[in-house]
Amino acid sequence: VAANLPLASSVSWITLSPQTVVIPPYGVTTVTATIHPAALPRGASKAQINAGPLTIPVSINYGIEPRLTASLNPVNLTGTTSQEVLIAVPAGQVSFSAIATSGVSKPWLSVQPGTAIANPGAPVKLTVGVNPALLPAGPAVGVITLMPIDGSSPLIIPVNVNAGLDPQLSISPAQLAFPAPAPQTLSLTAFAGTNYAVQTVTSDGGNWLQVSPRYAVAPSTLTVQADPSGLAPQTYQGKVILTNVVTGAQQSIPVTLTVAPPPAISAVPASLRITALGQPQALQVSSNGPSLPFTVTAPGFLTVTPTSGVTPATVTVALNPQAPAQNSGTVSIASPGLLTQTIPVTVQIAPLARAIVNAASLQPGPVAPGEIVTLYGDGFGPDGLSVTFDNVPAPILYAGPGQINTVVPYEIPYEVTGQPSTQLLVTRNGQSSAPLALQVIETQPGIFAGILNSDSSFNTPANPAAFGSVIQIFATGEGLVPGASTGSITPAAAPFRTPAAPVSLTIDGQTAQILFAGEAPGLISGVLQINAVIPDTPGPSARTLLLKIGDRDNHAQAIAVSVR
Repeated sequence: VAANLPLASSVSWITLSPQTVVIPPYGVTTVTATIHPAALPRGASKAQINAGPLTIPVSINYGIEPRLTASLNPVNLTGTTSQEVLIAVPAGQVSFSAIATSGVSKPWLSVQPGTAIANPGAPVKLTVGVNPALLPAGPAVGVITLMPIDGSSPLIIPVNVNAGLDPQLSISPAQLAFPAPAPQTLSLTAFAGTNYAVQTVTSDGGNWLQVSPRYAVAPSTLTVQADPSGLAPQTYQGKVILTNVVTGAQQSIPVTLTVAPPPAISAVPASLRITALGQPQALQVSSNGPSLPFTVTAPGFLTVTPTSGVTPATVTVALNPQAPAQNSGTVSIASPGLLTQTIPVTVQIAPLARAIVNAASLQPGPVAPGEIVTLYGDGFGPDGLSVTFDNVPAPILYAGPGQINTVVPYEIPYEVTGQPSTQLLVTRNGQSSAPLALQVIETQPGIFAGILNSDSSFNTPANPAAFGSVIQIFATGEGLVPGASTGSITPAAAPFRTPAAPVSLTIDGQTAQILFAGEAPGLISGVLQINAVIPDTPGPSARTLLLKIGDRDNHAQAIAVSVR
């Protein structure tokens, strides 16, 4: 039969609408209870709603927020399934007890564990379940109360149990995916006027998923928002759950949020090692999203091609043959607004000795002890460099990327050892060249350009030497010099060291008188100074010099002195 029930509230801060209801046989009627905060005292309050013989208790904590939060509130169960709920606290440790309240005679609702401690960043996992033997037929409602031991406000979690999905509710689309944070909509179709409670749940317990409104009357539209702020790049799962407020039946819509890493530019490999000239290294430049513009910069000893572009692209890095070599540097790849990527570049090139000449005559050939020589090749320097002849260190007078001036050590004289050859090695930063085999002979004369007149001015066609005057000639390749050691400086005062081999000089075939032939004072041993008198005989203004030391002369060298 129909029931006609008057409605009344025990307090002024709750009003009911309507105040009288007629409940049809086996029917359901909705009553709206409105709480008026202006009349509500702060703190814990209790009241009751009377519907005829039925009394409905009401408890409220106004102005005092619970310190605990739940990942699901309310909890909606289908049939006899269980549900895990994460209980968190934003600050301070909270110990609490968990109490399940359901039917008085048949307490079908349970929660485990019964007591727990929540800490910031360490949520407590509660398991909410039902006892099928005690569960009443149809929809059922229970409550989980979390009661903090410190006396702060409890957290009330309603538990709804229904008999399955709402057969009259249609939701479109059936699932949502958020590759970007733009809002999306859900369309609800059901019997007109059907009320639904709307909630969200996430698998990680985060609050990144929001829906509005939280209560809907079908047919209607819901707005769903996924906020990726503060989330690490990965894929997150959640649900939008709709519960029929009359039957307790519910449906859920899966939600996927994909948080992509922020735009970035990268290069592979992460570092480069250059071990040979003329062999560029490749860098693969890419980005983790759409194509991005980039620019490339490098120190002067490196070249990069191209210097700008759009990802993906290949950039080649090589040594700049026009710049002094360095051991290491950094290539930088930048894109506007993004973190600049730096690629360390290490240069470890084994030097290559190609040819050796007399430093004065610039003529190739065998070498003599004490001879100043010029070595040509690649990857020479200037730093971290050493030169050895048969493992004997040689002094380095000059070192550049492709040239070394050095002195053949006196320790490898031909006359003493009788050896026909020596092995020259150039080593730079631990990398050694292939050995360069050289023949060793007694002497290898060569005259340096820059002959001086008797007044020590440079001899030139515009400044010739007079007949019978003394000129100063500087040479190398004189061979062994008794008393001299490799790399030593000749004293500036007499006595001066002289070569072991005899020295002679002709000027245009005329024998020149030699006043002095010894190591040049104040210069490194291996520089021979010859003071000679120009023969007073008719002849051309430019006269060829031929220097002979021991059995060898500089006939392959074209060098002359200007006379008047």
